[in-house]
Amino acid sequence: MALGRSGATPLVGVLLCLAGALSWGAGNVASRRCAGASGLGLTVWGSLFVPLPMLVLSLLVDGPGAVGDALTHFGGAAIASTAYTVILASLVGYTIWNGLMGIYPASNVAPFTLLVPVVGFLAGWVFLGERPNAAAFVGGALLLVGVVVIVLGPRALTRLGARRQSSKRSSVTPSAP
Repeated sequence: MALGRSGATPLVGVLLCLAGALSWGAGNVASRRCAGASGLGLTVWGSLFVPLPMLVLSLLVDGPGAVGDALTHFGGAAIASTAYTVILASLVGYTIWNGLMGIYPASNVAPFTLLVPVVGFLAGWVFLGERPNAAAFVGGALLLVGVVVIVLGPRALTRLGARRQSSKRSSVTPSAP
């Protein structure tokens, strides 16, 4: 997927996405270790630690003037996108995700995160008119095949093993006494 990026996508953006994936993985490990805890509780308590470090980082990177200007000019689009991020993506999405991670083995749940880049570039294509190149489609197809292999592969192997066992049993004829 990264090879399919256009010249308009800076390398630092791709590197930040990779850093986000590392953070996501660490969060999944932590979520798995808290199996039995409420998915909503994990989401709310985990969200309490994010705003202050991000504010400090924004003050360091953008400066106090830019942060103050952004806070005083918080328009309707910013309110809508913040509400979407807080309510749907964070509270609803992470509550469901953390709940699934607490109930099912991570190997059954985590492969579905591979669908995020595919949904992202398809949404950009459909809603924003972006034109993905062939490399993006090939990368997306590889990710989809990967999810199918990871999720359905063990089931297929189990079925194949069961068929082999039943065929061995039926091919062995009991000897007469």
